[in-house]
Amino acid sequence: MSTYRLPVSGFEATVLEPTGREDLLLQEAAGFEMRLVFSLFDRLIQLPQDAPRNWGEFTITDVETLLLLIRREGLGERIRAETECTAAGCNARVDVSFDITEYLGSVKPRVPRGVAKIEGECGYRLLDGDVKFRLLNGADLAALERRAASERALVQSCILPPSVPSSVRRRIERAMHVLAPRLSRVMSGQCPECNAQMIFHFDVMRFVLREIRDHAATIFEDVHLLAVYYKWPEENILALPRSRRLRYGEALREHRSAA
Repeated sequence: MSTYRLPVSGFEATVLEPTGREDLLLQEAAGFEMRLVFSLFDRLIQLPQDAPRNWGEFTITDVETLLLLIRREGLGERIRAETECTAAGCNARVDVSFDITEYLGSVKPRVPRGVAKIEGECGYRLLDGDVKFRLLNGADLAALERRAASERALVQSCILPPSVPSSVRRRIERAMHVLAPRLSRVMSGQCPECNAQMIFHFDVMRFVLREIRDHAATIFEDVHLLAVYYKWPEENILALPRSRRLRYGEALREHRSAA
């Protein structure tokens, strides 16, 4: 269990270690959707009483932060991934790695010049006019996922009044990026084989959900082994923290191999 202050909302979030129940949820999910993300938050994130109860109200920055915190709690600090060099004739496998805490520390929201927080509201205003806006949130991501709106239409829906000159809209978009920097971003690196500069996109939601789902792949075998050997009921096995269940399961697999 660990606690982290969310970068945009400022709420203290306590993150619990996943159990077999969350592993089962991940294995049985039809796809990587926001409702799966929010279900994981319901189970693994504890917030203070004055925080919103609806995850869709949290900014995309805070949603992505919570996902990385869940990954850190369940699988550790270091992110390791592979990509392929796109230089002609190379196709070398390139390792990409970084620490989650350091990565989160690079996100530094700030209020840009010419923008002010609206007291008592979840929004901001331009100081040189009557234009107000809010930040993109988890509900907007869910709408984009359902193709209920385009990203540009979602940004437009954050602005009041919605019909503003394009120059004002671009100014607001820049302000939104500074107020709530995205953790899903374009990253760069260098191929160790051909030294070509590489550019790739790190999608927090898809990467984290795929990785923690893959690490939950033994849940059915673990439940079977522990139920057969220890005679524990399924509900007790699913309630075990993931790290403890995996140690039991691995010990039983080694015991079975040695027999």
